[in-house]
Amino acid sequence: MRIYIYLFALLPLLFSCSSDAPVNAEPSPTFKRNDFYGVWQGVSFKARVNAGLGIEDSITSFEIQEANWEQTLSVKPVLTYYYADSTFRQEFISLDGVVYDSIRGLWNVMGDTILLISPQATYQYKFSMNAGLSEYRGFIDWDGDGQEDDEYVGVQRLVSRNPNEQYKE
Repeated sequence: MRIYIYLFALLPLLFSCSSDAPVNAEPSPTFKRNDFYGVWQGVSFKARVNAGLGIEDSITSFEIQEANWEQTLSVKPVLTYYYADSTFRQEFISLDGVVYDSIRGLWNVMGDTILLISPQATYQYKFSMNAGLSEYRGFIDWDGDGQEDDEYVGVQRLVSRNPNEQYKE
């Protein structure tokens, strides 16, 4: 746990050291931490997988929309719980309502970027929010080839402002 505290303390420093934004760029929206507190349910996601070392015709897409989530994946939409103590939990739930896997970690938001750190991986997404929906955009290693070169866009819906209660549909 001590390593998480050190990593989390260094995050603002890491983000302040690099910027690819042009000097005259519009400022990014800034979200407050309490904008995230609560339970968010997956609505849709799309992964554009760069499967073959820069070979254009090897790029494939995988897309799930709300209407076909359960039929295509045979699971309920993922739930993400954001807590005020900078921790998060994601739950993966079977169609019969049983949590079959979960991920726990730390989260932080800086401007329009959210960072999620878990023992399995660290994710950094550009984030936008509108009318109770949130969108995450970033590059991840979707196909497990060791390269974070797969574009990911995920949308979640705020379903509860209280992350301390187990959300049930």
